[in-house]
Amino acid sequence: MSEIRRIAYTREESAKALGVSVCTIDRLIRKRVIRASRVLGRTLIAVSELEKLLNYEYLSKVDGRKSNGRKPKTPRNPEI
Repeated sequence: MSEIRRIAYTREESAKALGVSVCTIDRLIRKRVIRASRVLGRTLIAVSELEKLLNYEYLSKVDGRKSNGRKPKTPRNPEI
């Protein structure tokens, strides 16, 4: 018998899958870094949202890093 592929996890399952706390998952939902849906009274997070979170460009939304990994250039003002 074939297994059914999960398309969403609960907050607790998501935290365990990522190796973070449920509080961190809640914080990411509050900051709108990941989207969650309420289904029959349960908060579910799509697997695709968790995969996006692991993408470096998506993380730049959280901590302000540039997606190319370089520090932002400071403007030069020769008159100072």
